[in-house]
Amino acid sequence: MPPIEELENEERQDIVTHLQNILNQLDITLSALKATGTETPRTLSNVYDQITSILSQFDLTLTSLRDAIVNGTTPTDLLDISNQLQKLINALVSVATDSLRIKILTSDIQVPSDLQSVLAKKVESYAADETVAQSVGLTIGGFKQVEVLCHATAATTFTVEYSFDNTHFYTYYSSPNTETDYSAVFWTAAQYVKVSAAAAGVAGDTVDLVIGAKP
Repeated sequence: MPPIEELENEERQDIVTHLQNILNQLDITLSALKATGTETPRTLSNVYDQITSILSQFDLTLTSLRDAIVNGTTPTDLLDISNQLQKLINALVSVATDSLRIKILTSDIQVPSDLQSVLAKKVESYAADETVAQSVGLTIGGFKQVEVLCHATAATTFTVEYSFDNTHFYTYYSSPNTETDYSAVFWTAAQYVKVSAAAAGVAGDTVDLVIGAKP
């Protein structure tokens, strides 16, 4: 019998259908063949024992099962059938896993915090014209740790604000005096953060504004 990976989809479906018809005679489903809990990883010996138990419950010989699966074209024994069943189960599990992975990647599910530690959101503006008021904003969503960095070649005032609806902003920091540098790290439950620099200096002066966020 060729490896199940080399079978056409129709042939694979025929095998699945036949197995399902057989198992429908019992109080058991194909999913019952899959390893669960402490049974993982399942050995061929486990599969052998389970198939033997299944076959003992109705009048079906190994020969008839062999012929039904491979149309009698290739001699096979219980161990071969066990191998094929395990390959089929592995293939079905793989398809289900790939489908689940795609659904997670295309959803808005929050990534567990132990994985988020390698991620970060940020917005950056470098060497912007300081003679014009500048600002940057970042939607941080569920990320809670925020870091802001501000630098200007000419003294100016910086303002850090946060908002829960991106409409009403509240001041976290406002320069008490003109300054060229400001930085801070803080935690917030807000969804939006904005950093601004007032217009200052002369032509050629620049300002850098950066916001970063992590879980």
